[in-house]
Amino acid sequence: MKMLILVAAMIFSAITAQAGAKLSPDLKMALANKQSNERMAVLVLFRDRQPVRIREGRYGTHRRVQQAMMDNARSSQYAVLQELSSKNKGAIRIRIKPLWIVNGVLVEAPVSILRGLVGRNEISSMTTNEQVGIIRPAGQRDNFENSQFTYGLEKVGIPQVRTAHPGLTGKGVNVGIIDTGIDANHPALRGRTVAWRDFVSNRSEPYDDNGHGTHCAGTIGGTAANGTEIGVAPDVRFTVAKVFSGSGSASRFAILEAMQWMADPDGDPNTLDRPALVSNSWGGGFSNNGSEDPAEHAYCQAVDNWVKLGIFPVFANGNSGPRAGSVGVPAACPSSFAVGATDEGDRAASFSSRGPARWKTGSIIKPNISAPGVSVYSSFPGGKYRKLSGTSMATPHVAGLAALVFQMNQNLSSIDVGQILIRSSVDLGSNGNDDTFGWGRASAGFALQR
Repeated sequence: MKMLILVAAMIFSAITAQAGAKLSPDLKMALANKQSNERMAVLVLFRDRQPVRIREGRYGTHRRVQQAMMDNARSSQYAVLQELSSKNKGAIRIRIKPLWIVNGVLVEAPVSILRGLVGRNEISSMTTNEQVGIIRPAGQRDNFENSQFTYGLEKVGIPQVRTAHPGLTGKGVNVGIIDTGIDANHPALRGRTVAWRDFVSNRSEPYDDNGHGTHCAGTIGGTAANGTEIGVAPDVRFTVAKVFSGSGSASRFAILEAMQWMADPDGDPNTLDRPALVSNSWGGGFSNNGSEDPAEHAYCQAVDNWVKLGIFPVFANGNSGPRAGSVGVPAACPSSFAVGATDEGDRAASFSSRGPARWKTGSIIKPNISAPGVSVYSSFPGGKYRKLSGTSMATPHVAGLAALVFQMNQNLSSIDVGQILIRSSVDLGSNGNDDTFGWGRASAGFALQR
């Protein structure tokens, strides 16, 4: 048996040396060493046959762009999927799940079938369906907050906004959250979850068996139900994808499924039910050695397509600081608006991941901006409140500010929103853009200057 596996590995190595598909190192090892009848789940990305040549979208252009993405995926994947379908018989069982938010397919099949895909010219890359996690809080406390506003809201200027523009509360703006779920009956969040999908247990009613998602939702749009203002934009509506389990983990494909659902919750391109922005406090797993091309990375492709559909992508930079180059993905993706964490004294949190993001195409300064992320007081499941620390807690401050920008003008592109947030930020650290704070600490100055 060992001799057969060795021979198969030698043959496979010869094939991959000439193949067009790029394999992740762990997949290359698995396909070389596993027995032919062993099953694996692999994410297969395809070369575009009909590239969607638009850099950024706006609120009303999604239908045409989405249809173009769907057409491209369908034509690019057709021949390979037809072949796989023809082999799905007898003792061979092949499970196929296609996507369009990235031009890719999840294929669960025997190793012998997967080896046969490596030489297909239509395929650009193949990776394992690895597990990804939420960016776990760097600390937590149950301390009571007795101020009118949390310090985070005070730092970004929300008290001044409420005085100058009482109606600027995110009303009419739909904010997406990909996380561990939401306690939709929490007093600070009740009645505003307008779309929900459970990718973990397929439950029809919203829930959160971890707390991370509910805490993030509170900072984005929680009300002062207990006397303390916790949310930047307390009148937003929520579109929530629960993709992370109670332990905070999810597969790469499940996350991509959630990102696709966010782009079209009701599955009808003709309706405009997608959120204006999505808050993402998850990520990691970036080599950051200049060997990867963002154009070939599934998460970066999905983020790029969000931007083309007019969705503003806000991502936590990570909690692996203060080491240089510790930013994770998707925060490291060129189109992501990545958020680092600061404390009450406008100092960078020690845990906040630093840039740069090193890609084959060059290095990028990350994060793009920073926000309060140390001991952030917000909602927690069961009607509770809790202080958590992390870039996960900084990110929803920026998501809430972006919601205010969209309330002011819904016909903005992602690049427009990012530039507005950057111009109104408070420069910290080195002058200008840097790998600790980005352009500075986020501020609602854009609202006060109008």
